[in-house]
Amino acid sequence: MNTSEEILRQENEDPNRREIDKMRHVLAERAGVKIYPKSLMYGIISGLLIGLYLVFLGLAGMADNIYLNFSKLIILVGILGIGLYNLRKECPLDTYFPKGIELGGLTTLFCALTLGLVYVAISVAMPETNFSYGFSEPVAEDINSSHVFAGAGSTFFETLVAGLIGTFIWLQYFKGREIKE
Repeated sequence: MNTSEEILRQENEDPNRREIDKMRHVLAERAGVKIYPKSLMYGIISGLLIGLYLVFLGLAGMADNIYLNFSKLIILVGILGIGLYNLRKECPLDTYFPKGIELGGLTTLFCALTLGLVYVAISVAMPETNFSYGFSEPVAEDINSSHVFAGAGSTFFETLVAGLIGTFIWLQYFKGREIKE
């Protein structure tokens, strides 16, 4: 039977001991990945990019095309993929899924908030564009119009749903894959 002294001696003589200690140090550092600032950055960037895309659609007179309106969510899913890929390189595998859910959820929330504000700003600044989003008439020029806030609300919720679905798709895609640094 091995005594504790023999086990300690065997561990210290192990040629892989140095690598094991190095990995413990790396894992301890990676456990402290800061999610909030990254998700804020990714969310605001994606919200502003989608807003620019909507402005382009409005100026080009293509804001009523339902396919082009929903294709704006590809921008969000792409940025989520970049963020989750970078997180996968920084996180150990056992903490990747919960931290990925957190990053994806917060990024989606910040994007949806930014996009809702951009929608209101576009509707007020460019009343000649037709951002109807399924409503029977274009958004009114008046900020007090219920259509402005209904459009912003529907944009907010469709962004939340698409972002969370995209987060789960990316998390499943990166699960078990070897990421090259």
